[in-house]
Amino acid sequence: MGWSVIPVGEDKKPLVKWKPYQERLPTEDEVRRWFGERVAEEDYPLAGIALICGSVSGGVYALDVDPRNGGTLEGKSLPGGPHSRTLHDGGGHYFFSSDIRLAKRQGILPGVDFQGERSIVVLPPPTPGYTWLEEPAGELPELPTWVIKAHRHP
Repeated sequence: MGWSVIPVGEDKKPLVKWKPYQERLPTEDEVRRWFGERVAEEDYPLAGIALICGSVSGGVYALDVDPRNGGTLEGKSLPGGPHSRTLHDGGGHYFFSSDIRLAKRQGILPGVDFQGERSIVVLPPPTPGYTWLEEPAGELPELPTWVIKAHRHP
């Protein structure tokens, strides 16, 4: 898919220094070491997976909806596309693509954050507590115009 991914623990914290992966994709060897069979003490075969959003991952961005803080996308138009669900609180992530570089912004709507350039989003399996409701397949839908407007004019 061309996404920059890193290993994370159950606490969602990166298990590697991840700044380099904000600029480049991990190598195949790095991905194997992180997520493949354990061959050395520093390997992380039981790690969860996090996506680094933004241009490094081909313009992938996400809306992070937290219903515990009043987050909902009810009444907002959303194209069909991949989204995940956080099993413990009913929140979720909605994934989109855009050629426009946008920074991370909290509260573009009540309880809804925009995961922009250089931010991370925990992905479903194998990360505990996350599941795909619709898995990524092919191209992601374009970031809706209302999200861009809300991002620019909070």
